[in-house]
Amino acid sequence: MATSNSGGPRNGKQTSTEFDEAGNRKRYSKGTPGAAPTNNISFSVASVGAVNEGQSSVFTITKSAPWSVPLTVNYATANGTAVAPGDYTATSGTLTFKGWETVKTVSVPTIVDTLAEGAEQFSLALSSPSGGSSLGTVSAAGTINASSAPNQPPTTVTDTMAVKVCMSAVKNVVANDTDPEGNYPLTVVSVTSTTKGDTYVVDASSIGFTAYGSTGNAQVTYTVKDSLGATATGTLAITITSGTGCS
Repeated sequence: MATSNSGGPRNGKQTSTEFDEAGNRKRYSKGTPGAAPTNNISFSVASVGAVNEGQSSVFTITKSAPWSVPLTVNYATANGTAVAPGDYTATSGTLTFKGWETVKTVSVPTIVDTLAEGAEQFSLALSSPSGGSSLGTVSAAGTINASSAPNQPPTTVTDTMAVKVCMSAVKNVVANDTDPEGNYPLTVVSVTSTTKGDTYVVDASSIGFTAYGSTGNAQVTYTVKDSLGATATGTLAITITSGTGCS
């Protein structure tokens, strides 16, 4: 007579027992537990795409399939041509995937540094997958596109002008001024006053001056802007010479 006692495939309780006709046990054997299911799960990382400075660079971490128990994987950023903390915020941690979860994201803040530079890259890499899982695509690059450099102000050159007492003269003060980025035209927007005479803006490029009755020197400051609104100040030096006098 033979009897058996079967448990689960992994609990080691599978047995087989044989008895003779008198009820004496003749043979007893214990089965070998079944092998655990093979974990074929892998983790991979990919970048969502390039971002501009100040935006977050997003990475997608994918688990290849659902699994019966939670699994974890570590992640960390690494410098490339982009360097933390000046270009982005170094980021690291551990992601926990529940059994049914297959996708998670990691966001890495980037920094606006206002430097004139090309696109820069850093990377995010995976490590230490748990539960016998493996790594597929281990690392992905994040690209940071530089913001446009701030508009630079015009460069002014000191101008000179001579005028007789009680007379008027006009000077084009932007003719020798330049803009480093070529944001023309340059426009005069204001001019300061002086006790030696009256100053005024004639048009977009010129300043007028009417001298009072005394000779001497005067200096006024004008403000000029480029086509994008960046401003600078320039100087007009005025020499007042004698004339026929004021009527």
